[in-house]
This record gives sequence, C-alpha cells and structure tokens, in this order.
Amino acid sequence: MCLTYLREDLCRILKTILGGNDRLTSECHPAETVSGRLVGKEAVRDTGPVNGWLESRWTHCGATLLRSLGVMGVVFIAAQPMAWGATYYVRADGSAANKSLATGCTSPASAMDMSTLNGESFFPGDRIVLCSEGGVFRGQFGNTSNGAAGSPITYDGRGSAVISGSDLVHGWAPAGGNVWVANLSAQPQQVFINGTFGNRKTGLGELTGHLDWFWVANQLHLFSSSGDPDVQFQGPGVEAGVRSPVVLLRGEHIVIKGITARHSNRLGIGAWNPPSHVTIKNCVAEWNWVTGIGQEGNSLYEDFTIEDNIARYNGIGGIGFSGPSRNSIIRRNTVYENGKYRSEVNRDNFAWGIKLWEPNGIQEGHEIYENLIYDNGEGLASHRGGHGVGVWLDTIQATPSNPTTIRHNLIYDNKGNGIFMEISSNTVVHGNVLHNNATNASGEPGGVVIDSRINFSSDHNLISNNTIHGGRNGIRVDTYYQSSGCSISNNTIINNIVVGQSDRVLYADGGGNNVGPYGSGNVYDNNCFGAEFDNFIRWGNLSHLHDTYDSWEAEHGESWAQVEGDPQLAGTSMHSLYLAAGSPCRDAGVNLGPIYDDALLETAGWVDSVETSDQDWYGGGWDVGAYLYSGFNPILFADGFESGDTIEWTVTLF
Repeated sequence: MCLTYLREDLCRILKTILGGNDRLTSECHPAETVSGRLVGKEAVRDTGPVNGWLESRWTHCGATLLRSLGVMGVVFIAAQPMAWGATYYVRADGSAANKSLATGCTSPASAMDMSTLNGESFFPGDRIVLCSEGGVFRGQFGNTSNGAAGSPITYDGRGSAVISGSDLVHGWAPAGGNVWVANLSAQPQQVFINGTFGNRKTGLGELTGHLDWFWVANQLHLFSSSGDPDVQFQGPGVEAGVRSPVVLLRGEHIVIKGITARHSNRLGIGAWNPPSHVTIKNCVAEWNWVTGIGQEGNSLYEDFTIEDNIARYNGIGGIGFSGPSRNSIIRRNTVYENGKYRSEVNRDNFAWGIKLWEPNGIQEGHEIYENLIYDNGEGLASHRGGHGVGVWLDTIQATPSNPTTIRHNLIYDNKGNGIFMEISSNTVVHGNVLHNNATNASGEPGGVVIDSRINFSSDHNLISNNTIHGGRNGIRVDTYYQSSGCSISNNTIINNIVVGQSDRVLYADGGGNNVGPYGSGNVYDNNCFGAEFDNFIRWGNLSHLHDTYDSWEAEHGESWAQVEGDPQLAGTSMHSLYLAAGSPCRDAGVNLGPIYDDALLETAGWVDSVETSDQDWYGGGWDVGAYLYSGFNPILFADGFESGDTIEWTVTLF
C-alpha cells in the first residue's frame, strides 16, 4: 500500500480551486500517525462518479496528485466565474444612514444598524459584515435581497456577532416579598437573568424560588432573593425573549455565516414559507424557545445547506425542517442538549436533535451526514421514544429515485430513539454509530426505529452497516393504532451490529415480523445481534420472545443468516466500537454495491475528520457494522513524536 500526502497549505490551495465542495474533494485534515506511520496528512482523495455525483474516497496510490490535477482541469473548464460585489458593515449601534456610508466596523458612524440593513437592497456577490464591536443586536434580521447562482449574498458575523430575540428589562419595582415587577408589553416565552435560564411558572402564586418568573397583563414578575434586579443583575441583566425568528430568511441564493442567534420566542434562524438556495454555516443557535435552525410553511423550497453549525440548549429541537422540500444537506453540525432545559409549559413536548417532517407534500432527497448528535431530551419518567430523538423523520415519504439518506453520524446519549423513521419511506440509514440512546423508561424506545400507524405506511427503508450499542432496544420495527391501509413492508435490515441492549436487540411486531395484514417482505439478514441472552429477540407479542438464534429462526422460517455471537468490538465506549482483529464480522458482510461501500475508518472523529474508505480496500469482503477493519491500531503518535510540527512533514510513500 502507498499513500500520497501534501503539505496543509498546498492541500488548501487545491481545495479552494476545487470549489470547497466535499462532493469533489476532501477536507484538509490534520496529521495523525497510526502504528508509527503518518496517515491522514492532508491526503488528496481520488474521485469517481457514483449515482450522478462525484464520490470522495481515500486514495491508495502515489498517482493521486496527478489524478487530482486532472480533476482540477475539468473543474477549470466547467467552473462558472464568481461575481464579486461590494462589502458593507452593520453594528448594533450603527448610525450610517445608508449602505454607501457603511464602510467599516470601527465606529457607529461607519456602519448601518439592523433596521437600515433590512431596508436596503443588495446584489449578487455582496458581503454584509455584522460587527460585534457595537454589542449585541436586539432586532430581527430580515433582508429580502436575492443573490444569484454562483454569486450569493453573504451575511457574515465573523464568528462573533450575536443577534438576540430578547430585550433587556429595566424599571423594576417591588411587588411584595421577594417578587419584583416591570412593564413588558410582549409576552416572553423565556427569561434569562445574567444569562441563567429563569424558571417559568403558570401563576403569581407559584413564585416561591429564586429566578422564578411569570408574565401577565403586560407585566413581568420575577422572584429575586438578592434584591432589586436593576441593581443585582447587570451582566447583562434580565433578558426577556420577545421576537421570532431572530434571523428571518427571506432572500434566495444567500449565505448566513458566523452568527450566534439566541433567545427567540420560537425559531433562532429560520423562516415560514422559506426561500430556496440558502446556506447556513458556522453559526450557533442556542436557547431558542422551540428550534435553533428551522424552516416551516407550505411552499416548496430546495437546496438548503446547513453545515458546520452548533445547535444547543433549544427548547424542543436543534435543527428542524418542516413543509415540502427536497435536496437539502445537513452535515457536520454539532447538535446537543436540546429539549433538556424547559419549564412546565413545554416539558411534555417531544424533543429532538435533527427532525424533518411534512405530512401533506414532498420531502425527499435530503442528506444528513457526519453530524455529532448527543444528549437531547430530559429523560423524565413519563417520556417515551419521541422525547429526545437523535435524528427523526416524521411522515417523510421520499421516492425510490430520490431517497433521504442518514449516514456516518455519531449519535449518542439521546434519551429517546437514536434514529426514528415515523411513517417514512424510501430512507437509507447507513454507516452510523449509535451509542447508549433509547434510555427513556416509558414505551419501547430503540437505537433505530421504523414505525407506522392508522392508515399510513413505512415501506422500502434500508437499514445497513450501522453499529448500534447500548440502550433498551436495538432495532424496532412495529405498528400501532392500525386501520385499513397501515403498512410496514419491504424494509431491509442488513449488515448491522446490534449489541449491549438491556431489553431486546431486535423488536419486530405489528407487521414488522411479517405476520398479519400490516407488514410483509421485511428482511433481517446478515446482522450480528451479539451473544444470546434471555428474551433478546421479540418476534411478535410477548408470547414470542426468543433466547436463541435457533428458536427465532425456527419461527420466522426464512433463509436469512446472521453473524452469531460476540462481534468482538475494540471496546464499549462510543469511540471504540470498531472491530478487533479477531472479530467474526470481518469480511462477513453482504456487498450492497458501490453506492454504499464507504465505511468509517477507526480513526474517524466527529465532526472535522470523519474519514471513510471503500469496503473492498482491506480484506476479502465487506465488514459488518459501520467501521472498516483496516488492520491499523488507532493510537496517535505512538512513535514518541507527540510534539512534532506536522505542518513541516512532507511526502511519504510506502
């Protein structure tokens, strides 16, 4: 085997020339060593056409650079010229009367305020810089200008601009005991006191503890055991959410980047009946009442890219798409602790990390990949599989020619289902690592769940090459509240590792077991369900529990063959769920074809270095589970050069 490596600066030049699109080329990853050898050192990836796209793959020959330069030549010919526009500046305290006077961030006079920004017209290629120098923006962003294909309008917060849906509340007066009152005309959904999430109550009589609050009749009441809020809370003070969304998406062909959106009364960054061709990247959406980044409405929208964002601490969900849509990308986002910090008002609502839903129209062709999704949901005793889901597809009826794909995500410690396909069809769930999800005490949560109900269907889904470890149930395929037309059929569950569950590794009922009028044609083949234990498989109701593979096989009567016994993973922590040298899952997988042949490398790290390779690279066949066994020991810098300056490392061939 031989590998070609490039210095970081050259790699980044190549990546820039290639357009920065990971369908064409890889990220430039920092160096790592494996067993004393340098790997992953800005390796240029070879490309090959798959399903009409160019699929990135790790290269294993010294001719990579020449091939990559050949790809560049094609790109040079095909690339469209970028239209460069003007740059304008915005500050929270800006006083420039129009965009022509908005020339910098240095002073209020050299920048517009938010209201002026929203009223101006911008043109393809323009860049609008949101300056942090003027403090927090307390107004809704909502410019309506459109960019053009290849020349978007970019709104750039440079990683430091904060837009808040809250206003500071002043003028507090004593209202008896430790309760204080101030005028506030808009009803807040959230209140923050020096950045601490306040305790929302449902009546004045419930204000009994520090930072309890209640709003009624245009007045905000706050319990402050430390005294006058105007005096005691000045960093920044009492903030009450009064606007939604914080960033209102209204123009097409736009890029929103480097902005923190918080304290919205509903959505942080989002829109109703949103436009198409929008990219949201490198943003933080936090402490919004419902969803951090979301779209809602009835108009069809296309080509949303949600990448490299952080969505956290939102009341219900991190990222949510609603309404008819197609062909959007959700990638490399870090999504955590959503649906965890709530009050009595919304505590029983469902919660999720990432969710798509559309009961009446089209939602198809979405790609959800290389995200890090963890610790969503509260885990209350009454909560079930829908409370704290990692990735949730709700009524997403995609088409066979344009499925929705969920791949190569790391999903862990979510209280509800890890991946949930509710009344959803033509979905591919492939190559994900799921650890310790589905721990809610009520219902039957699972690591990966397909379900349907009433007269709806969940058909033709593919669940392949995932590693599902821990939680109550591993894979659940089921229906409930059935009526005529209900279907859970022709789903394929293949090449998965499912181990470490406390209840069942497999739970199939209500037609998921191909029994009765609601399900047929479901396939459970070539999975590793681990070592046998009491009742580890449920194949129907509670009278159909199985302690052994043999008894289950005798009941289902199919020709399926499983990889039985301990899969021999390297460990039980979420970063060690790859195959050990002696694993029976090595070379034991079913070849599903080139569309699905990318498997995770043992060194994969979310979200910046999710490295994959072809299943046929190492060994005599496909492996079972999410990881490719490569024979490498993923111990970094085992040769003792921990302090080496990897930027100076040069080409190594072996």
